[in-house]
Amino acid sequence: MRTQFRKWLAMDEDAQSKVDALIDNSEHILFFKKDDDIFGATEDSRVVFAKIKNPDDDTPNEWGDEASFSADNLNKKIRGEPGQHVFCKEDLKQIEVIDREEAVKALKKEAEKLGDKIPDSNKFRVFDLSRLFQKDSDDAPNFVRADEK
Repeated sequence: MRTQFRKWLAMDEDAQSKVDALIDNSEHILFFKKDDDIFGATEDSRVVFAKIKNPDDDTPNEWGDEASFSADNLNKKIRGEPGQHVFCKEDLKQIEVIDREEAVKALKKEAEKLGDKIPDSNKFRVFDLSRLFQKDSDDAPNFVRADEK
């Protein structure tokens, strides 16, 4: 009995750490549900989402009809599948914004269903390609140096 409890506890902690790694390494700050899936979006997508939902006086009327934002389907990502989606104004009716704790709770259930089949958390790391092209560690990623002779 005690061994089963330890095994369950270890699996519970592993699922929690995988979910935390998925969310933390992807810099998601906006979470929402759509069609029973949990999505996470970064700050840039959150700003576009907010502007589409509540345009300000400076925003042209047509902008919201053409604007879009991206978010990751975290249910797919926890299974190791690609899951980036693009959303537009028509999708807002089906989106329910949730807080991080609710997203973590739902994703933890998904991870627990997978058991030992949860992909390694290294798959959740975001790799910054701009670092490959930086010439000097003090230079900004978009900095172009012009040497004078």
